[in-house]
Amino acid sequence: AFEDAELAAQDLWGLILSAPRNQALHRPDRVPARADLQRYIDNGLRVFLRAYSTQPETDLAALRALTELPPPPPTGDA
Repeated sequence: AFEDAELAAQDLWGLILSAPRNQALHRPDRVPARADLQRYIDNGLRVFLRAYSTQPETDLAALRALTELPPPPPTGDA
């Protein structure tokens, strides 16, 4: 458990959004590629788990397993 879950959530949010937000401020006409966004998300999660997890390598392996799953099929609820 975290001593301050709200602060931990803010840390995660900052790790994931900091780079794309800065790019959007300085180059608002540039649309980031999905691969770039995924890179920021993956890196933010890795850094977050290494800082906050009691078993970062186990959690990183579980995260990798989740991200390797195929996307769920469409539900048809459009």
